[in-house]
Amino acid sequence: MVERGIIRDRTVVLELTSRNIKKQYRGSVLGVLWTILNPLLTMLVMWFVFDAIFGRGQYYPLYLLCGNVLFTAFRTCTTNSLTSIQQNRNSMLRTKIHAYVFPCSLAFTSLINFSLTLVALIPFMIWKTVALGINLFTWRLVFVIIMLPAFWLFTYGISILLAVLYVFFRDLKNIYQVFVLLWQYLTPIFYTLDTMAAKKSGFAPIAIKAIKLNPMFHFTTYFRQCVYLGATGLDIFNVGAEANVAKAYIPNLGTLGILYACGIVATLIGVGVYELMKDKMMVRL
Repeated sequence: MVERGIIRDRTVVLELTSRNIKKQYRGSVLGVLWTILNPLLTMLVMWFVFDAIFGRGQYYPLYLLCGNVLFTAFRTCTTNSLTSIQQNRNSMLRTKIHAYVFPCSLAFTSLINFSLTLVALIPFMIWKTVALGINLFTWRLVFVIIMLPAFWLFTYGISILLAVLYVFFRDLKNIYQVFVLLWQYLTPIFYTLDTMAAKKSGFAPIAIKAIKLNPMFHFTTYFRQCVYLGATGLDIFNVGAEANVAKAYIPNLGTLGILYACGIVATLIGVGVYELMKDKMMVRL
């Protein structure tokens, strides 16, 4: 089974993950530090644009960045994993490396990069909690850490599924580029469900129900409950509830259960497809 194989091939997965990280920053003067500086500089730019120019409020850039960094980690991993098995065909034939280690290593790489981006959010969160006189930040990081395994499972499950399917359907690469863009807009990164519910449109309730079926909606909502709400104390996540009310808020543990369910189901589907198609896949390679 794939699970036993990953344990047996853990050294290969770790080496590939290390190689991915080094390759990502090869030729860069700042190296890994850029992973921290990039979201920090992005947040400063968004802060200037959306607060100073468009007047969206001083907290909107943090809200936007929280959703953006999480979805970017997912999109980058799944997009890179799409061709990972096909591109490493020669390595598998020469060294008998199992195909699943490639999307697995990319999922770990994505998790490491995502964890590093959290460092960029920490100074802002500390500053805001001190300024507001609230103490919500520190213990909320525990809830973020608890979320990470579920996020890895979901990302890995989608990644291995795409990598296997790409061996048989090369057009999937172009199709997925369009699909993941649609997926991004169906995830509340730039907007909130509050704003949708406030619109006088008969389509809004249907759209909200459809968005709630999106697993990335639950991941971004939970992550924001930890980071955004931990930094500001403002609750903007409950449609129908009073928005922008400072309160000591514990992340929804029911949502955490949904995240792990999504991760486990995605992994089971991805691994199941791999086990079912691996013999035919090796022939196609």
